[in-house]
Amino acid sequence: MSSQKLSTQIEGIPVSTEELSEDVLRKLEFDAYEVIEKSGGIPVVITASGQQMTLHPKLYNFRKDSCKKTHQSPLGWFECSLTITLSLKEDGGDPSEQDKRIGVKWDPKGEWVRQ
Repeated sequence: MSSQKLSTQIEGIPVSTEELSEDVLRKLEFDAYEVIEKSGGIPVVITASGQQMTLHPKLYNFRKDSCKKTHQSPLGWFECSLTITLSLKEDGGDPSEQDKRIGVKWDPKGEWVRQ
């Protein structure tokens, strides 16, 4: 937090007015995939066949494309565009590059979290 500009406040908590760093977004994204894996994966049902399976997505790479405030967003909220490389195969094979958007906000604890 030392290099962030903290001049605006929400309920007495300083809010960063600078764009989120790629390192902050990388941690949030990798943490999200770790939570999915620790919870046993994502159960899915293929509608056409009724086949059930559990996906274990593995995140390999991450790149921040942009972060911006929208006109409707509260102070300290951003929408970020990412490019991620991930695999949905159980063995982690055939990773593919995908675009993704996530919402991020500054919380009262003084840190960036997912919306």
